Amino acid sequence: MDEHVPCTADAAYKGRLCREVISVGDEPIGQVEVSYPTGNTVERLYRTVAGDVTKTTTEVYQSGLLQSITQDADGEVKRVVYAYDTTDSLRTVSHYTGAVLDSAVQIDYALGRRILETISGIGSRAYVYYDDGTGPLYRLIERDTAGATLRYSQYEYFGTGQMRINHRLADHTSDGHTLVTLGPDGRTEQATRFSALGDTMWVTTYSYATDGRLVRRLTEQTGPDTASDYLYY
Repeated sequence: MDEHVPCTADAAYKGRLCREVISVGDEPIGQVEVSYPTGNTVERLYRTVAGDVTKTTTEVYQSGLLQSITQDADGEVKRVVYAYDTTDSLRTVSHYTGAVLDSAVQIDYALGRRILETISGIGSRAYVYYDDGTGPLYRLIERDTAGATLRYSQYEYFGTGQMRINHRLADHTSDGHTLVTLGPDGRTEQATRFSALGDTMWVTTYSYATDGRLVRRLTEQTGPDTASDYLYY
């Protein structure tokens, strides 16, 4: 595997993602090769550093909306199917192994914004917004199937281009927080996760080309650092 080989394709694919090279420490461990067999299909091949394919995924789009993702890993086929309403809002996400439905997510909206995800057999996620539902996200609440709160995250926004996400358990004790730094265009530049004691758990930094495309994601942590480098046609 040579992560430095440039991507070449027809002009129709210029600017689209070609390859993601994954590294642990300073060593590449594999890559994801991206191709576009048709105008509405995206295929991804996951390879080890030796070149062996461990997984493939196929994404199908219609009118710009993702319809399905099919994954084949060592002969086990999993599929995710997306369904939309007449306003193109995502309403259901169904997960299958073979022909068996494993779980489904039902999504509800209010004022054109997502307010509830109900996950079969697992529970739900509720979205609460500032300004009576018209402002930015205020709180994300995770509940079990009985409706009991498991944990929640509360969002704070600062004029410095930073956002703080406070993670709390059901009894309101702290589970740490994440500090996110946003660029002037709203893209995430850095995210830092802190423990409840204030210790840094990990730092992820995002690097972009001048045209706004993501070219590198680096996560520094207690163990070996991990990185993804993105190449484009």
